[in-house]
Order: sequence, then structure tokens, then C-alpha cells
Amino acid sequence: MRISGALLVMLLLAGCGSVDRGEQIARDLGCLSCHVDGIGPSWNGELGSGRLLVDGSTVLFDEGYVRRSITNPGADVVAGYDAVMPAFSLSPGDEDALVRYVMKVAGS
Repeated sequence: MRISGALLVMLLLAGCGSVDRGEQIARDLGCLSCHVDGIGPSWNGELGSGRLLVDGSTVLFDEGYVRRSITNPGADVVAGYDAVMPAFSLSPGDEDALVRYVMKVAGS
């Protein structure tokens, strides 16, 4: 029981750390300078909302949208914004951490 409890604590801490790591990745890549300062579409409180796209369709702000926006930002361009965001090729761990961070901010 003691080992499994210690393992649980390590897993919980690892999950919390990934959000911190995601925030650092967002800072390092310059994501915050656009998605917090208003140059690009905001993440704040957007989780679960519909986003109108330049082609007139809408997309739900969810994990799939966030992942697609990181790897293929031209796929879902939000109306009112130009398709200027670069695509990022991150390690699976870094992508997961960044997605968790964006989802946290989007849920705030």
C-alpha cells in the first residue's frame, strides 16, 4: 500500500508539473504574446465555446481543436484573424503539456 500511495503522489505531481511545463513551452514559443495580448484569438475562458472560422463554419474549442491548432494552424482559422500562426512540431510530451496548459487557461 505504501508503494502504490507513493506512486499515486508521483503521478499527481507529474500531472501538475506538466501544466507548468506547458506554460513554459507557451512562453518559449511566443504563444502568450499573441493569445493573451490580443494579436491572436484568446484562450481565456473559451473552453467549450464555438469559434466562427473564416470559411463561415464553426469549431468547438476543445482538445482536438487545440492540438490541430498547434500542428496545423491553417486548418481552423478564426474569423477576424489572419493565418499567420506557425505550425509547431513538438515531442509528444511537450505537445501534451502545452495542450493541458491551454485547456487550463481556456477553462478559466
